[in-house]
Amino acid sequence: MAFLFMFANMLCWFAKKPLTGTPAANISDYFQAKPPWHWGVLGGFVWCTGLILNFVAAHAQMVGVAVSCAIGQGGTMVSAVRGVFIWKEFASAPWASRELIPAMFVCFLLGQGSIASAPMLAK
Repeated sequence: MAFLFMFANMLCWFAKKPLTGTPAANISDYFQAKPPWHWGVLGGFVWCTGLILNFVAAHAQMVGVAVSCAIGQGGTMVSAVRGVFIWKEFASAPWASRELIPAMFVCFLLGQGSIASAPMLAK
């Protein structure tokens, strides 16, 4: 219940003080927007659900805290993959930036693997 109250307050605040564009006259203007503009809210619910399940798994000791952290940070990798390969965010970037992208993926995966395997190597 508190989450819905907080969401409603944030919705009202961003309707009156948007990051870009003109402020909304009424909160009903938000619900008249095109459906793709509301996908961010759906993404927030999905992220919040995953975060809660991540905390539950760590607290219930189903997996260790390090593994739980590595799983939780996997969302960053999914976002990077989608940004690079699906949305092609670096298509017009300078060549020096684009040639570092494979190194970023390798380093991220090595870091995640190191975190996830730390409990096994510590014993």
